[in-house]
Amino acid sequence: MVGCVWGLENGVMRQWRHIAGDRTSPPHRRGFTLIELIVVISILAILIAIVAPALHSARGAALRVKSISNLRQDVGDIFSYAAAHDGKAPRAPLIANNVGLPMALFSMPWRKGGGIMLQYFCQTHAWNMVLLSSGYKPSEAWFRPLAHYETYAGGDLRSLGYVLTTYVMSAVYLAGPAYWREGSLQREVSLRAVRLGETAYPSAKALLFDRASATAATPIGFADGHAESRNIAKSRPYVALRSEYNKGMPLWTTRDGVLGMDF
Repeated sequence: MVGCVWGLENGVMRQWRHIAGDRTSPPHRRGFTLIELIVVISILAILIAIVAPALHSARGAALRVKSISNLRQDVGDIFSYAAAHDGKAPRAPLIANNVGLPMALFSMPWRKGGGIMLQYFCQTHAWNMVLLSSGYKPSEAWFRPLAHYETYAGGDLRSLGYVLTTYVMSAVYLAGPAYWREGSLQREVSLRAVRLGETAYPSAKALLFDRASATAATPIGFADGHAESRNIAKSRPYVALRSEYNKGMPLWTTRDGVLGMDF
């Protein structure tokens, strides 16, 4: 009887150890084989190749939307400037250099007697300087998204990185319509700040544009205040300037000036 009890207890103990051992021993797991890893990596590479162009396209579309928004804001600033300056587009004060050619003098806000001199039509690349000189605050909208620009220190504008904008103003707003006629002598007497109200076809005349691309769609701010992406290569013929430095380009030297149209 004692032997039976001992045998039963011993059997129970062996059974308990077996159960306890099953609970405490970690299960055996098989790792990935080299072939499986290669298959997974290949699938991920294919997915990335499919998704990457879509992400790049979406990013490009977002930047174009931001650039159009910038131009719309900039056109509004130019209209605001014109409203306070007899309807005229921004133009810097003029001086003459030693050969009698008109030059533009930008008087910086923090410098009483100094400034920056540029050739006359070069100020179309720095119309924001005229706004700065008139008391406008620097704006990020003066640059295409992610554009690089240098920073300058001085006066109340401790970080002035807004000297040259990446958006170009049409040169036709710096000279009368006669200057831009086919075969014109392009005399200096025609150089003047043109009123925005003189534009004959505001919805078809570019006021500001981003010339980062001359073949693909590029953001353009029109003289009626709207902005959209258009293909510069499809614009109307332009006038070539009689200068070795400024040959002219689409939207910038429109035929008949503000009386003509770009599209």
